[in-house]
Amino acid sequence: MPHFARRVTATSKKDFGMVRRAAEMAGDLIHLELGKPSHDTPEHIREATIAALRAGHVHYSDLAGLPELRAALDQKLRRDNGIAVGPDGILVTNGLTQASFAAFMALIDEGDEAILLEPYYPQHIGKIELAGGRVVTAPLDAAAGFRIRSDLIELRITQRTKAIALVNPAIRPGASTHARSWTN
Repeated sequence: MPHFARRVTATSKKDFGMVRRAAEMAGDLIHLELGKPSHDTPEHIREATIAALRAGHVHYSDLAGLPELRAALDQKLRRDNGIAVGPDGILVTNGLTQASFAAFMALIDEGDEAILLEPYYPQHIGKIELAGGRVVTAPLDAAAGFRIRSDLIELRITQRTKAIALVNPAIRPGASTHARSWTN
């Protein structure tokens, strides 16, 4: 009798093989296999964290995120990105892994397709497959600095497309990006 469920054993390999392979390579690599920022946490964020701990903010909070934080994020999205969702439309997670897992599990059913932009985070493959979906990849425009091009994505959209993961690890801070939404 197998020890693990088919959703784990019948889908892509789940290990840290990419981490090992990257460690064996020489040169200046852009690591997409782990969420490992190239910069340290800014001092004001460290100090705010210490102050929060000293103030006793050490227990579970609102499942969707503190209301004050969601309100501040709503203001930031409106001001900097022109996106108006309201605090109730924001879910705070502990990072991309939790956020993308929740999104894929909420959106994808057995047989649905999810489009990943290349280059993509390798972990997304397992999450999509775990949700019962099939991964379809779409290239970014490498010649233009890995810009997102809707024409390259639209070629891969089918009746089974349920999600397009617009998580672009190639975007540099301060770069101009534009998102387009599709419905099916």
